[in-house]
Amino acid sequence: MSERFAGSYAPSSPSSSDGWLDVATLNIQFARKIEQARRLFAREEKLARASVVLLQEMDPAGTDALAAALGMHFVYYPACVHPTTGRLFGNAVLSRFPIVRDRKVELPHVSFHNPTRRSATCATVATPAGELEVCSVHLATRFEQLPGARRDQMREVVRQLGGEARVVLGGDCNGYRIGGIAAASGLDWATRELGGPLRYVFSIDHLFTRGLRALQVGRITDTRDATDHPAVWARLAWP
Repeated sequence: MSERFAGSYAPSSPSSSDGWLDVATLNIQFARKIEQARRLFAREEKLARASVVLLQEMDPAGTDALAAALGMHFVYYPACVHPTTGRLFGNAVLSRFPIVRDRKVELPHVSFHNPTRRSATCATVATPAGELEVCSVHLATRFEQLPGARRDQMREVVRQLGGEARVVLGGDCNGYRIGGIAAASGLDWATRELGGPLRYVFSIDHLFTRGLRALQVGRITDTRDATDHPAVWARLAWP
């Protein structure tokens, strides 16, 4: 599935980096509650200040609507038509800075239950501090793939980012330990400690970086019915 959807609602003059970059990632379940997600971003200062937003389980209309509400450039690639909704299902990158290139990364292995597969949406963002490769990913669940297949999916995303000096990779990993694949490849696991003692069970949405350093990280668990996932955010320092 090769469709691409992109657009811009960003101001002509992007905001300054101020020495750091604010990033957020959120899985909006089947893109069903975009208005609730808009209110979540407006209410939570940690999300409202984000210059880069990674979204999962999106469709084109929901991506366009949220990008318009936040005043951002966007690019979206569907992974498949999801059998639950009958609508396109994939990942998006939103940015206050211009998106100069973008691509879709097809992930290996097809679901046990239906002919669906996963993908990542990657975009090169032109920030005041230089180009940054941003990638929004959604790995398969443990009910769709064996552990080895899911590790293959993470390895493929990491391999695609191997030559990039500055990277933000994030999204729904559908598991905690699989983040170790990214960490072993040399990416910094910015959100490794999120979730406290129970993170091995409940912490599945994460951010990884290269060429930037995490100053602050956190997650917002009360999403006011916008989705069944927490919103994860980070403030990242430029070198």
